[in-house]
Amino acid sequence: MFIVKKCSTKGAFEVVSDKKLNFDLAKKKFEVIADTPVLLLVKVKDCDISCFKTGKLLIKGCKSKEKAEKIAKEFYSKL
Repeated sequence: MFIVKKCSTKGAFEVVSDKKLNFDLAKKKFEVIADTPVLLLVKVKDCDISCFKTGKLLIKGCKSKEKAEKIAKEFYSKL
């Protein structure tokens, strides 16, 4: 289960989930743009996703909340 809301300052969508993220698994499943101890930046379709170990995502490149929800669902389903 997750909640998607529009970020007013970042031009992105914030996704909050209770699912903790496994960065090692995410690195195997998605194209990695940047990798730090606290943040993983990956590419999914035409969107950049900032991933936090807490399960929070910031999705850039989506024009609508519906697309952000679809990208988030695809992301979480692969982990």
